[in-house]
Formats: sequence, C-alpha cells, structure tokens
Amino acid sequence: METGDGLLARIVLSRPVLIDGFAALCAAARTHGNGLMEITARGSLQVRGLSDTSAPRFAAAVEALGIPFDDHVPVVGSPLPAHPRAGFNAQDLASEIRDGIAERPLKLAPKVSVVIDDGGPISLDGLAADVRLTLLNSSSSAPKVLVGLGGDGETATPLGVTRPEHAATVAVNLLAALAASSANARARDVIAREGLERFLRAAGDHLDTPPKRPAARTTETIGLHRLAGGACAIGVALPFGQAQALDLIALVRIAGANGADWVALAPQRTLLLGPIGEMTAFALGTAADTLGFIVDARDPRRRIAACAARRPAGRGISHHANSRRASPNVCRKALSRFTFPVAARAAPVQDRPP
Repeated sequence: METGDGLLARIVLSRPVLIDGFAALCAAARTHGNGLMEITARGSLQVRGLSDTSAPRFAAAVEALGIPFDDHVPVVGSPLPAHPRAGFNAQDLASEIRDGIAERPLKLAPKVSVVIDDGGPISLDGLAADVRLTLLNSSSSAPKVLVGLGGDGETATPLGVTRPEHAATVAVNLLAALAASSANARARDVIAREGLERFLRAAGDHLDTPPKRPAARTTETIGLHRLAGGACAIGVALPFGQAQALDLIALVRIAGANGADWVALAPQRTLLLGPIGEMTAFALGTAADTLGFIVDARDPRRRIAACAARRPAGRGISHHANSRRASPNVCRKALSRFTFPVAARAAPVQDRPP
C-alpha cells in the first residue's frame, strides 16, 4: 500500500511471536523501512517507509523469520494465550479455520474477516467481521458458540449457536457461501439483499436457534491480565498508535530479560507481553513508561491521531515528532475537559539499544 512516506506493509499476526522474533521483525522494519511502526485499532502491525526496492527484501526477511501471520483472510482470535476464563482455545480454532480456507479456493472480498472471541479478559466486541464466533456460557460444562454475521458485537446478525468442535466447519462453510454470492460480497450486504437463507443452508445441521443477544462487553487492553497457572501479561499502548522500531526493540528486550517469552498484538493499538509475574509486570510498566509507551488507560494520547506522512516540502519539521514532544503538556490542555491525568513519568531503568 502506498502512503505519503512510501509503501506500507500490514501484518496480521496469527499467534503470539517469540521475543527474539519480534525484535528481529522490528530490526527489519528499521533496515528496509523508515523505522516507524504502528499497531492499528484492530491490532494489526504496520511497517512504514518501504520502497519498491526494499519492500520485497522486507517480505523475504519476515518469511525467513517464520513470523506467523495471515496471508489471506484475516482470522482474528483473542490475543491472550492460556487465560483461565477461555471456554476453548481461540488460537487453535483460528488455525483450523485458516486450514479450512486454504483447502478451498475461495475468492473473497479483500476486507472479509473472521473474529473469534473466547470470552477472555480482552473483548473483541468492538471489531466488525463478516463471520463472528463468540463464546457463550463459558462456565458451563457444555459451552456454546454464537455465530454472527456482518458486524461487531452489537450489530452482527445472530445466525445460531454451535458447539466449539463444529465452529471451524461452520465458519468455513459460511465463507464459502459468501464467496458463492460474488467475489466482492460482504456478509451484511448479502443479508440485506437475500436474508439469511443462503447462510443457514451453508451451516447445515450444526446450528441451533440463537439465544437472546448477549450484552456487549467492554474491556481494557492496557494493564495487567491474568493467565492460567498464576502468570500474567501486561498490555501497553503505542502513543498515537505509532512507535520507532528501536523503542519497540528496547521494550521487548527488557521484557525478555525479565522472563517474558512472547509478544502479542491486541485491539486499541496495544502490545501484550508475557508470561511474567505480577511484580515483574509493574516493573515492566515502569520501563515502558520511560520509553514513552502508554501504561495508563486514561492517558489523553489515546484520543489523538498523528499523521505519519513525510515532512511538508520546504520544512525540516516532523509533525509526528512534534506531537510526541508536545504530548505531556499539550494533551493536558487540549483535553482538559477530561478529569484524568497523564501517566507519571518514571526514572530510566535500562538504556536503549544502539
């Protein structure tokens, strides 16, 4: 994708990435791009400043690293692995769906996607998708999965409920029905034009009548998250959704030195690091704050977007750099109607890498 500062590569990670792999990915972004990286509101990774020459080299570097990413239909599962409230493993289910898609030559619209919300501490209700799989009654010995079409947690049309072991088959069959409608079809448009009959036929006997739509869940990605076995993960957000590759490398290296194994991306422009102990999480939060990341969910920078395009002609000023320098004071004044403070700065804990 071409932008004001060159070509942009978007990567949808399919699983958490090992610390070393993510650090190497950031290094490749710095080598082949301009070093500016972004996490989108949907939790995708973007690498900016690539060129016609460097983009293929960056793609080859990512492939050589074995980074797990979606190269066709984005299948977005709950980002936290092994959390105690999950009724099924969203990442395993996502892998089943990807395998099912790969086995069938489906011609789908470019933005068709699948979302899998396993009921864990990070809700995916805010993400719209053509096919949504949402865990119901996770505390039950026989959990059910609500199948929805064409929207987010509040607007998707409920199609029915199925068992977790049938969810992948149902999802792939629904995508096949969507592809059969037309190459550019989106679920909400097909429903508006034809109703649900096409999708009900595709799901077959695996669906029961849907219950009343569950209440939407609002959760926070920033902060401490409990994992199975007493471990934790910490979520930190990128200011304005953007960070320099060197800052990201510094953060994940500090996390790795303190016991973290993996990095995952989450909605709300958030980076997750784990598994770590609770006290380590607080120390890592201090390190992230020192590096300029957002560790307080109330931080006003979450409500400001910065343009990442190249500098204006004839000027040596970067609006993006200015927004970073100005943020501690300008955000307070511009957003003074909000009653919350910016996260306090902390003393440096470790030098950034050269």
